[in-house]
Amino acid sequence: MDRFLQNLDQASAVRSLRRVETSLGSSIQLFQANNNVDDVLSAPQGYSEEIIEPRGDLALIVNHHGDQTTAFFVSSHTMARASPFWRNLLRENESNEDTDEEWKITLTTSPSALRIILNAVHGKQDQVPQELESFLLHKVAKYVMMYEVTERMGKSFWRSWFHATRRNEANTKSLVQRLSLSENVGLEDVYKDTLIKFILYTRVEFDGRVYLKKWPRHNLINDRRMSHATLEKIKKHRAGIIPRICADLASWFEHLVNDYASDACGDQARVVCGSAMLGGLHKALRYHGLGHWCTAEMWEIEEEVEDSVCEFVGLVNEIRAEAVRMLGMDPNVHGKCGPWDHIDWDVIVHEFWDELDEDL
Repeated sequence: MDRFLQNLDQASAVRSLRRVETSLGSSIQLFQANNNVDDVLSAPQGYSEEIIEPRGDLALIVNHHGDQTTAFFVSSHTMARASPFWRNLLRENESNEDTDEEWKITLTTSPSALRIILNAVHGKQDQVPQELESFLLHKVAKYVMMYEVTERMGKSFWRSWFHATRRNEANTKSLVQRLSLSENVGLEDVYKDTLIKFILYTRVEFDGRVYLKKWPRHNLINDRRMSHATLEKIKKHRAGIIPRICADLASWFEHLVNDYASDACGDQARVVCGSAMLGGLHKALRYHGLGHWCTAEMWEIEEEVEDSVCEFVGLVNEIRAEAVRMLGMDPNVHGKCGPWDHIDWDVIVHEFWDELDEDL
């Protein structure tokens, strides 16, 4: 064992015993004071103590709200083994066990976030909340990474907190934070699930902006929380899905032009349906200002698509539905006929999931 840790354990035992004796003496004095008001008023104003470890030998002092101070009493033995950060911090602020002074280290941190981290590190799961507000979750994550205690915290807390805050994903900022945090704390499933949202809902403009379709003002390229590697994954996989849809479109166009329409109505109706569907498709494309799609090469269509994957799929499905409606066919006879199959979200995500696994 490291000599520093050996010495720390010995000193910790001495300080813990001294603190217990001091606490016992204080309790006796308080009892003897018999609720003397002057004694009570002499206590420091704005100072409070929180006992994380009853035999704790180290006081972590946090100043907050200007004149408020909280002392968290913890075990130096536990903190030194929590991470290299704490081990080095304790080494730099090593205390002499021969003195009567408490071992104190002052921190600049959020007391609410520190409280959660300290309870988790000391194994006091019952003192760790199962749900956190989004702003507190991000504070906890910030200091967990700063204090290098990600592994010591474990994944169960994170999973519970992420699940509880999922309903609050109301904007790009929340989603970017969720993506960044899940990547940093090693929750692969949460990271992957959030990454797929970005892949499906991200637009890429010709001017270089990359943003979620609902929030065009938030350029992901300028967001420091978005790692370069993650942004490249989003762009790469979005660019991989769009050409697949275009390739399917090319196949379907060729199918119609050659009178190989859906044979849902039987072989005799194939040519009739194919010609009718092609006419309906031309009308629907012109309605959307996309008449050139009928004669353009698919790579040309790919290059002009700025839409997110979900928007592009929605457009393609809308054109399909309008092409069928414009024919005025009897749905009882031609209900299953169409210029192409309806694109199913679940199928796209399912096919894409395995590829994303390989990339992660």
